[in-house]
Amino acid sequence: MEVRTPLYSELAAQWAARGATVPGAPDPEWQRLTSYEALLDEVESVLRDLRPHRAPETRLLSGRAAPSI
Repeated sequence: MEVRTPLYSELAAQWAARGATVPGAPDPEWQRLTSYEALLDEVESVLRDLRPHRAPETRLLSGRAAPSI
């Protein structure tokens, strides 16, 4: 069991209040960025940029239709 000092607890509360990452606490932004959905979005974006000649109905990795450009 980790014992936190009053100073650390106060700092952690200030960091959390301003939306900063707090050591030992889940970080929603990091979880979003490292999610499988974010990976698929990035891959689809790169594929669209590399292959602009593809038809808009081409399905990419996630099974979603590529948006028409």
